[in-house]
Amino acid sequence: MKKIERNHKEFDYQTIVIKKENVEEIVKDYECFGWSVLNSSQHPYYENLLEVEFFRPHFIKNKDSLQYMQVNMENEINEKGRLNRRKHLKSLCVGISLGLLASMLICSAVLSFLFMTFVNGVVFACLFVLLAIATIVLLPIFISKIIKKEKTEFEEKNKIYNDAIEEYCKKARSLTEV
Repeated sequence: MKKIERNHKEFDYQTIVIKKENVEEIVKDYECFGWSVLNSSQHPYYENLLEVEFFRPHFIKNKDSLQYMQVNMENEINEKGRLNRRKHLKSLCVGISLGLLASMLICSAVLSFLFMTFVNGVVFACLFVLLAIATIVLLPIFISKIIKKEKTEFEEKNKIYNDAIEEYCKKARSLTEV
């Protein structure tokens, strides 16, 4: 790849790493702050990431305000990314916990059948198996309720982040207009 000569006296440069599915949105956001795409390349280690290089004139009106708003916008983008990564954390924890509980109940049923007297072993084994079946049957019900709640919380928080990002871009556009 040909190395592009950079003029650091006339231009500022910034390289960011972006997930491929978010490239268009984030490039559009950075363009509001006066940045233009210089180069885009595949990340050397991760397939789903791109390295995008931006540049803008070094001497730009309202540069301090733009920089401050850009930092705030980047914080909102990072928080939005964190929110996406933890989208179904509660339901995952509940699912794993109840799955482990059902497995332990099945193991308890087998152990009680093997190591207790025949009558007591059969009674306890049946009891543990019924509890395990109840846990397995109730598991999807609990998880679906938790997922619905998580989805509404996610959508509300995501909208807040998107609105904040849009507000910063709107202010930046007004500062960069001639």
